[in-house]
Amino acid sequence: MKRLGIKNRPIYIVEKEVKNEDDVKNELVKQRNFQQDRYIEFLRRFLNEKCEYDYQRINELNDVKKAYQKFIAENKQELTKYNVNYSLTVGDIPKLDNRFEVVQHHVCKSCKCKQYRGCCENYDNKNKSKYTYVINLKLKDFQPDVQLSTDDTVPSGTL
Repeated sequence: MKRLGIKNRPIYIVEKEVKNEDDVKNELVKQRNFQQDRYIEFLRRFLNEKCEYDYQRINELNDVKKAYQKFIAENKQELTKYNVNYSLTVGDIPKLDNRFEVVQHHVCKSCKCKQYRGCCENYDNKNKSKYTYVINLKLKDFQPDVQLSTDDTVPSGTL
């Protein structure tokens, strides 16, 4: 500690510890591991409380993400304690529970069925959309915002 200042008013400067690069990297790794652990713990809670296994049940990934965002909103007070990114990515659910799987399919925009050559009279290879589905996962107490009409043949639940 060094003494600086005017005769009547001493000012003390505390010399800071110089951290080497390894200490800084270790702290960052510990913080990242802590954040990942909190995220995994929260996602596991979501799967236990709001989801259940249902053989051959199909949900769009967007519906699962909406249910997850709703779950985050319900637990907002608990989540503000930690500085963690809680956004759901495609591969996280199958990593935590291997009974669930994520698949992508091209769906014909004309007939709304899984696209294959000659699926309908308006078939065109460019006339398709890619949808991501979570298989074997049933959402508890969640209704999607948009209900499909009876004309649509690919509702959540079948392919």
